[in-house]
Amino acid sequence: DQAGDAADEGTILHYIAEECLTTDGSPDDWVGRTVAMSDIAEWTGNGDGGLDKDSDFSVEITVDMADGILSGLDRIDEIPGKLFVEKRLDLSRWLPEQFGTSDVGIVGKKRITVFDWKFGFNAVSPVENEQLMIYGLGFWDNYARHISDAEQFRLIIWQPRAPGGGGEWDVSLDDLLDFGKQIKKAGKATCDEDAPRIPGLKQ
Repeated sequence: DQAGDAADEGTILHYIAEECLTTDGSPDDWVGRTVAMSDIAEWTGNGDGGLDKDSDFSVEITVDMADGILSGLDRIDEIPGKLFVEKRLDLSRWLPEQFGTSDVGIVGKKRITVFDWKFGFNAVSPVENEQLMIYGLGFWDNYARHISDAEQFRLIIWQPRAPGGGGEWDVSLDDLLDFGKQIKKAGKATCDEDAPRIPGLKQ
């Protein structure tokens, strides 16, 4: 039930990115400020069940942190469409009683973009990234399909602190829906008392 310091730092940087998007502020304004998890306790209650809301972690915002956020904000500004920030995604069409929280979604006339901030140092690719594909489905189902007929998606991971991390990957709605069928089948299998177990160090 407790997140580590790295996760708490990432949560704080996510918060700053959202604040800048929703208030048209600049991450440079945060440089030199010390931000504690307790300062954003209300924000951390937005549905992300794994967060440690009682953490006493705090971090001083550096120029490098602000620059990483700013570069992502600049990329978001380049993408045309209606902006959705920190939206809860009901995933029950594919995974009953499950949800996620999308960092940024943009609904354009021809393309739907799902943008995910990652502030860790281990490189993560958007290519066939299952988490982001599920979020793509959820964002389409909850928001995008109601206002756009777009069937092309761009999944973006913005990871400014990991060399070689992040990137952009294009995928069609048909491919995402096919993936959704696989996820739905896999999710259902987890409820089977006789589901196969695969022992190993990671598990």
